[in-house]
Order: sequence, then C-alpha cells, then structure tokens
Amino acid sequence: MVSYVTWCHVTPAWPSRFNASATNATINLENVIQYFRASSFALASPAYNNTLARTSISDTKDSTPLPEFMEYSPFRKCVDGVTENALAIVNTIPGLTPLDKFIQALAIGGIFICGAMILVLTLIFGIMIGFRTAFQTWLYGDVNAISLARVNRPTELRYENYP
Repeated sequence: MVSYVTWCHVTPAWPSRFNASATNATINLENVIQYFRASSFALASPAYNNTLARTSISDTKDSTPLPEFMEYSPFRKCVDGVTENALAIVNTIPGLTPLDKFIQALAIGGIFICGAMILVLTLIFGIMIGFRTAFQTWLYGDVNAISLARVNRPTELRYENYP
C-alpha cells in the first residue's frame, strides 16, 4: 500500500475481496482491466466496461479494448509496475501428500542410518587401535617398562650414543 501512495499518489484504502455475484458491488467483473498472479489479484476501474467479460467466448483474448486515455496513461503504468513488483505471492499451506510423507520418512530414516554408520565406524576404529596397541605390547613387550629400564640404567653404559 505504501508503494502505491508513494509512487502513484493514490489514496490509501484496504483491498477488498471481490464478489462477482454481489448486487451492490461498486466494481464488477466487466470493470477488470488486468489480472495478476494467475487471476488471484485484479486491477479494475469503474471507467472501463468490458462487455465480453460475462460471455462464454472460446478465445479468452477477446475483450473490449481499453480506452486510449486509460491504456497509455502514466497512472496505469505506475499502478501496473507497482503491482507487478510488490504483489506478494501467498499460498495456503498445503496438506502433506503421501509422497511428501514418504520423502519425510526417508529423510528421517537416512538420518538414523547415517548416525548408526558413524557409530559403527567409530567403534571399529577404536577396536582397531586397541588391537594395534595390544599387538605392539605382545611384539615389543611393555613399552613403558622398556623406557623405564633405559632411564634407570647406569650412566656408564652409553653405547646408544655411539654411531
């Protein structure tokens, strides 16, 4: 609404729901100049009367042409431009289809499967490290005991220092 007032200098008014069958409507189906967003929003003017709007025409492109003063007016171009740029696309929240529910179930299942795989791989990696440590202990003996024995050895035995 602010854009219409700022750019096109219109008087602010709340949009109203269009009821084509209302007897006291100030705007009728014949007054619609242009439809926007798959006919969910219409620009109408009481100065325009499309006599073909309520007929059952096979070609929907047929309509009473706009008067020239309306077609090329700067005001209409401004309102059209602001409407095209500022009209929000609002859809109702659809219910979940069976396909959507299936995709959600797959996504949740995938999360659990990936978590389980990470847990199993972590356990396997931990077991491998444990086996490696146990194998080194079996092969070389207790590494801490060997290091402790080297530290406690008499200092005159320094054969490790010779090339």
